[in-house]
Amino acid sequence: MGVYVVEKVIIDKERTELIRKIVEEIPPDLKLANIEFEGPEIVIYVRNRQAIVRHLDLVRNIAKKVRKRVVLRVDPEERLPPSLAKKKILEIVPRDAGVDPNGIEFDHVFGEVWIKAEKPGLIVGRGSYIRHYILAETGWRPVPRRASALQSKVVNLVVTTLLRESKYRLDFLKYLGERIHRDVLFKSNYVRITALGGFMEVGRSAILVETKESRVLLDFGINVGASAPDKSYPMVSIEQFNLAELDAVIVTHAHLDHIGLVPLLYKYGY
Repeated sequence: MGVYVVEKVIIDKERTELIRKIVEEIPPDLKLANIEFEGPEIVIYVRNRQAIVRHLDLVRNIAKKVRKRVVLRVDPEERLPPSLAKKKILEIVPRDAGVDPNGIEFDHVFGEVWIKAEKPGLIVGRGSYIRHYILAETGWRPVPRRASALQSKVVNLVVTTLLRESKYRLDFLKYLGERIHRDVLFKSNYVRITALGGFMEVGRSAILVETKESRVLLDFGINVGASAPDKSYPMVSIEQFNLAELDAVIVTHAHLDHIGLVPLLYKYGY
């Protein structure tokens, strides 16, 4: 996999104002450690995890104020060791949740703990209180997962891959976050949308969205029921479609008519 390097950038007006609004909302007792831009999310790191339960509406209030997705995490140095955190989680979560002790996995890069349970809603709790309480007591942000009666090799493989590639995912999200949260370079309303497939038909959905700053591909699917190859794939033999100039691929949902040919992009160097 590729390596994403987040370069130092000059803090501009809009970003400075965004950070100022966030800092204004953070109570001093939380002891702000850092603010990171990870993809579309703004991640706030705090040092005093015990104070989190006193500010349950903090994330909601900040998100409403800045109109961005906000995540609260605890500084890595303030997290409990996984063995102690696991024991604490089993003490906090109600027994009715049906937590599988062997289904508790820690993502050290993102500071998350994945908890497999029969009733994941009980891990969140009313008003997200239990979720906040786990974060305050352990320093690990809980991510509930529903336990399945049947073991799935595919699901287990996906979870293993996500945990193994956490560093790559974080580097990519930081790289993306720097691009998303920077100022607009060209003050223009220019947008061009090119239909590569999926219009007046079902299947091979693909839309190329272009501005002066970027090019984004929205879906890249296949028409599995087409009678001829030229009707199965999106129309990519146009000058605007250049993989080297493509900034992102956004998938709306996981159906073949929307994602079927995404692996082909990687094969040809994206």
